[in-house]
Amino acid sequence: MRSRSIRRALPALWAPVLLAFACTYPWPPTEPHPARRPALAEQPASEAGLPLAGRQSQPLFWRVTNAPGATLHLLGSLHIGPPEGWSYPDLIDDAFDAATMLVVEIDDRDIGAEMRQALLAEHALLPTTESLRERLSPRTWEMLLEQSELSGLPLASLERLQPWMVANLLVIDAAQRRGLSPQTGVDQDFLGRAGARRVVPLETSEAQMALMSGLTEALQEFSLLETLSHADDIGDYLESMVEAWRVGDEEALSLLLFEGLDERTDSAVFFERLIFERNETMAKRLLQLVNDEDYAGQSAFAVIGAGHLVGSRSICALLAAHGYHVELLTASPIHGAHQGGE
Repeated sequence: MRSRSIRRALPALWAPVLLAFACTYPWPPTEPHPARRPALAEQPASEAGLPLAGRQSQPLFWRVTNAPGATLHLLGSLHIGPPEGWSYPDLIDDAFDAATMLVVEIDDRDIGAEMRQALLAEHALLPTTESLRERLSPRTWEMLLEQSELSGLPLASLERLQPWMVANLLVIDAAQRRGLSPQTGVDQDFLGRAGARRVVPLETSEAQMALMSGLTEALQEFSLLETLSHADDIGDYLESMVEAWRVGDEEALSLLLFEGLDERTDSAVFFERLIFERNETMAKRLLQLVNDEDYAGQSAFAVIGAGHLVGSRSICALLAAHGYHVELLTASPIHGAHQGGE
């Protein structure tokens, strides 16, 4: 676990990329996912890639009941994964197999290369009359020059990007150096296994990217500057976050996400926009599913970034506040069971 000072700086910068934002990666999945992954114990060691302890996961998983519509399961997602993907307990795979609907943050499977490039051009690139050097302060620019050399991200490929995208690419680069990729994140896995199920997106890629590009210039530079200032800590923080997610440690995730957030700082504004406001919007859409009697007897399996499902202002807390029973089905081996949203 990182120090308190590091934790305070990181949540608003890196946690959304890992636990709450599904569209910030410019690379689509390149390989189809299997209908269901075999248990790691059944795989030859040469095919398993990471050791069993490294790929096996027990992420946070809730069931929402006491509603006239669909029964809802909520899986806390991580938007990155090892090359072979994550392996899940039978409890999660069985619930998915029985589900009639898959609910995700976004469904970008039908977005072609042309549309993807158009979205990036509109929301990730700077206007043709501007350069990143002109947009940034001298201090931030000098730090970016240094980090570009260290990370191997060519400066020429960054100069036309908005600061929010540069910050995200630095995080993704750190993840890939640890053997993790957005192409094998949890949401991409289950979308690849959707089959004939109805897929219900809660947001769109364009809306997510517009939210990022709509951040003020000052807030975007703050994100990039803080990322650059703690560049040496990204990998360690990432490993702490991934491990907390992998073992379903709700308390550790909450600490990594929210401890030390100060409402008077730019990071709090960043988090309000990227997490809490979206929690309210997504909760309203989930309520439509569980309240609609036309969906009675059906089961919805929702894969949503874990950053949206923990803490006092989480989707779980919002659903519980509406009178629904939110039950955590997977218990952390360290901290035991918690009531969802509490």
